[in-house]
Amino acid sequence: MAEDNEMLRVEWINSGFLVLGDDDHQQDHPNINRWIIDFLNKKELEGDELLIVSLICHSLNFDIPFKATKSVRSHLLRTVRMKIAHPGWTRFHRQ
Repeated sequence: MAEDNEMLRVEWINSGFLVLGDDDHQQDHPNINRWIIDFLNKKELEGDELLIVSLICHSLNFDIPFKATKSVRSHLLRTVRMKIAHPGWTRFHRQ
């Protein structure tokens, strides 16, 4: 997992600006970029963090037409914005 995240982190550093560039709300892009890089430095993931990795991975998959992944990129950015605003927020309810 850590090796995969490291490769994804490098890919985000090199290409994440393309994902962010498609978003209309650019004022928080530096914070989102930093959050994703820090997130991908984590050694172990839990809860909805595997979903976030999947969203990052799919957002960076440029073999799929960029227009086709717009909803994935939007979902990623909404999720990261929620995590930045409320660090304990999760899509999954804990019992």
